[in-house]
Amino acid sequence: MEESRTEDLPVGGQAVIEGVMMRAENRIVTAVRTPEQEIVVREQEHIPWSRRFGLLRLPILRGAVAFIEMMIIGLQTLNFSADVALQSERRSMPEAQEGGWKDRLALAATLVSSLAIGIGVFFFLPLAAAQATGSERDAVSFNLLAGLVRTCLLLLYLYGISRWQEIRRVFQYHGAEHKSIFTLEAGADLTVDEARGFGRLHPRCGTSFLLIVVLLSILVFALVD
Repeated sequence: MEESRTEDLPVGGQAVIEGVMMRAENRIVTAVRTPEQEIVVREQEHIPWSRRFGLLRLPILRGAVAFIEMMIIGLQTLNFSADVALQSERRSMPEAQEGGWKDRLALAATLVSSLAIGIGVFFFLPLAAAQATGSERDAVSFNLLAGLVRTCLLLLYLYGISRWQEIRRVFQYHGAEHKSIFTLEAGADLTVDEARGFGRLHPRCGTSFLLIVVLLSILVFALVD
């Protein structure tokens, strides 16, 4: 009975800095490797917003809410993994312990500026590029061209950050997360040896889903705009 319950348990997660975050039902667990090669585990209880407020379970609305909720959880776990990764540096710099609010302010400024740059590059720049060609008179060709530019920018961005060693390490943990989920879904023992036998590309990957949405949006907006 317990084995069947484990196999049916819906599990998701994401890669963080030197670790992974796994989420299942009402619990979130984040495991991060320290510079001393120890594993720090943080376990949290979390009731999804859709269970707290029935209105958020309505179709269409529940998808947007779940996406926002996962973004917030993702940022929180990324912050935790960054803190763990920088522990040894902070221990050697006592003055850093006093600047907690400065660190949070710097993080907030980084997030806001990153969001602004992302909107500018992936939204306004493709529109400006399509407009520069003089194709705005034809909505279909304008949206197709803007979508093509947006897709190329996204692929170039992913390729560029994958050349960065630290980000490539995060991508590797992303694959490890998929392998562990495959192992759980197969009912196998959650060990490194068992997980090695599974693929790193999971059909329910949220990142792949977002890329598919971007590609589909090109066609949809070209037809309905």
